[in-house]
Amino acid sequence: MVINGFCGKEIPSMRLPQQWLSILSVNSIFLLNLGFPLLTLPITLHRGEVIAQTDPNAEALRLYRQGVELFQQGTAESYQQAIVVLEKALQLYQQAGNLEGQAWSLLGLGRISDLLGDKQQALEFYNQSLPLSRQVGDIAEEANTLRNLAILKGSQGNLSEALTDIESAISIIEELRTKIISQDLRTSYFSTVYGYYEFYIDLLMELHEQNPNQGYDAKALHASERGRARSLLDILAESGADIKKGVDPQLLAREKSLLQRLNALDQTRQLNPGERDFDELKQEIETVRRELQNLEVEIKRNSPQYANLNYPEPLTASEIQQQVLDDETVLLVYSLGRDRSFLWLVSTTEVKSYQLPKREEIEALAKDFLAEIQSLAVVPPSGEKLSQILLSPVINQLGNKRLVIVGDGILQTVPFAALPISSPVSSALNSPAPIDRRASRRVPPIMGAFIDGGLLKMWDFENFKKVNSPQSWGDKGGLFLNPSTSVNSNTENIQTYRPLNPPIMGDFELGKMGELEISPQSWGDKGGLSQTWGARGAKLTLNEGEGGQKTDNSSLLLGGTEGGYTPLIVQNEIITLPSASSLAILREQVQGRTPAPKKVAVIADPVFEQNDPRFQISSSTKTETNDVNKIVLRQSIDDFLGKYFGRLQYTRQEAEAILALVPDNLEQLSLDFNANRQTATDANLSQYQIVHFATHGLLNETQPELSGLVFSLYDETGTQKPGFLQLSDIFNLTLSADLVVLSACQTGIGQDIRGEGLVSLTRGFMYAGAERIVVSLWAVADDSTSELMQNYYRKILETDSNPAKAMRETQLEMIQSNNYNSPYYWAPFVFQGEWKTGLSHS
Repeated sequence: MVINGFCGKEIPSMRLPQQWLSILSVNSIFLLNLGFPLLTLPITLHRGEVIAQTDPNAEALRLYRQGVELFQQGTAESYQQAIVVLEKALQLYQQAGNLEGQAWSLLGLGRISDLLGDKQQALEFYNQSLPLSRQVGDIAEEANTLRNLAILKGSQGNLSEALTDIESAISIIEELRTKIISQDLRTSYFSTVYGYYEFYIDLLMELHEQNPNQGYDAKALHASERGRARSLLDILAESGADIKKGVDPQLLAREKSLLQRLNALDQTRQLNPGERDFDELKQEIETVRRELQNLEVEIKRNSPQYANLNYPEPLTASEIQQQVLDDETVLLVYSLGRDRSFLWLVSTTEVKSYQLPKREEIEALAKDFLAEIQSLAVVPPSGEKLSQILLSPVINQLGNKRLVIVGDGILQTVPFAALPISSPVSSALNSPAPIDRRASRRVPPIMGAFIDGGLLKMWDFENFKKVNSPQSWGDKGGLFLNPSTSVNSNTENIQTYRPLNPPIMGDFELGKMGELEISPQSWGDKGGLSQTWGARGAKLTLNEGEGGQKTDNSSLLLGGTEGGYTPLIVQNEIITLPSASSLAILREQVQGRTPAPKKVAVIADPVFEQNDPRFQISSSTKTETNDVNKIVLRQSIDDFLGKYFGRLQYTRQEAEAILALVPDNLEQLSLDFNANRQTATDANLSQYQIVHFATHGLLNETQPELSGLVFSLYDETGTQKPGFLQLSDIFNLTLSADLVVLSACQTGIGQDIRGEGLVSLTRGFMYAGAERIVVSLWAVADDSTSELMQNYYRKILETDSNPAKAMRETQLEMIQSNNYNSPYYWAPFVFQGEWKTGLSHS
């Protein structure tokens, strides 16, 4: 295992971005964890360069490097060899009076001794290293040593001393992160030290188990908030402070120019990848991104508002109870750990905590559950097991109250609304068995009886006993219906196949009776399965069989809700949040804001294709290197994912139905060529209480700032236009929206960064001024999404229903329907943000 402060490959002389240099002297651990171990220290900074200096004792440095290499081999023999080498290096550093070298060597010796089980010797080494780090002012290495001390003392049962050390280490971490001006670098740094908070939480929960009445579980909840979505809290504070006010206009103009350039480069990358050398294009995009990061630092340094900005502190348990919750709301906070995970239930009157299985076990079940949903299972088989873990410990305490879910890791992508209501099987952590820190925890999953029968009853086939077993599902639960049979044929023809989502272009030919139709043309828009061709997804076809009769394959997968499956949404309204603290800050930002004077703006049905019939003169469309009908959407710089921007015809119906509920003078409808990027970035959108985007979503999980929405790619003459609205653009919008709805694919998904959570479009719209956001967790079907949205807006605009309550009511109606009762159709959209109030009345 590689430990912060004792790892890695050497770097001789190298040039680093200027903003890194500003933090390097106090934050060597940051570069170390990003792959730049500073083994050639001491260093000097000169004219933007990091120059390795000749160590006073070159032999000591050589030996230290050798010890690191032996440590990284990870065997008992290499550890023993590393001790011999590092002891020699230590002696030489002592002779040379090199305090930094002594601190490094002692830390390495302590780490290896700890791994070999010599705890007392390790403790002595750490205690010698710590004052040396303090003496030379290397506070990052000081934090690292304190963390190692805490881990060691915790393993010896000295929990109070361990707590003191880890809290001191985290105080240093908190100080270091605020010194990093660039938000991207701050986020990256925090992800490298999230392990400090994970250990801190675990330690506090162990103390709670030994002293259940001392409030350690509430303190662990606060630690969880401190290690969660911190950059989001920072940017919300920056938004409220309007940090660009008073900044040199030339800097802001340069920022706008760079954003436009980045947008154009990324659109070329995704739509016309053959026009430019890919490596050259990749490098140019990266160069522009770095320039934007540098400019961000310059703007903040130039900002009078930023100079006076005080970043908010995450809320304590009591502050959450007072500032976030109400009597009808319960907060469920999840924290996934390597050895065990935790759940906190927080109401206005109490805080309770529960131990859950380790991260790996929960992730495996969550992946199965998501795959089964996207395979159109009405009763996802893994849901019962996952629900037993996530909900059964608290199910008796929920009643019909509103649930606010703060997930962690993969749980941020799980639709809790679709989890089945399960029986209680666990109690709070008040009288637990003692935990031995000297052994790796292996906590068994909390599971009850698995209700195996939902799918079997749904299909009602005789002798069809294996289809509902885990073995009968494909690697992600996809189902394949043999093309030679109809749905009433013998069940042996129903076979497992690979997942149907995401679509793979060209996998199947258009089929015969009883066949799933999968083709480039069938996968439209938003990338999911749909019951009708075109729009936001592919579909289950109604193919003509013999005699011209149509066979409805959808009945195979979309039967009634059987097997005792009652999803959580039936009992509870559900809200999701990145953290509890984020809502408190969001409320503070919108408090006293003047309501927008108009009601609804909708942007829908953009023009994506050169041969779109909406062109007045189709012959005038320009020929591109790659026909837009065969666009391959690259979702990251290095990887391609087969997708295609088909027209979203149902979004037009969706838009027109929504605005039929609004007086003409209070609405704005932008369709066709007007559904463009210019409209989406127009300052006029700040005049509307609701902003609704119905289009394609872009997901880039490796570079989240390039995720976004796609608008019209052509104007009326056929000239290609910038159509991508990326996350970096969204941050520059100015909205006064009570509600933003992103009726597109995967708009609630993004890169999951440790200590930060999902970096998705949600945070961009929160920064821009949205009080509530509706986003999707997977590639959605166009027709079902259109129907969901129309019903949703009827409840909001006709009955003045609270937007959070209206989403639950809409989903419940879909569950009762014949066509859309699979969670794939009704569960993708989640509500984030304020639930207490409805829309403003201007």
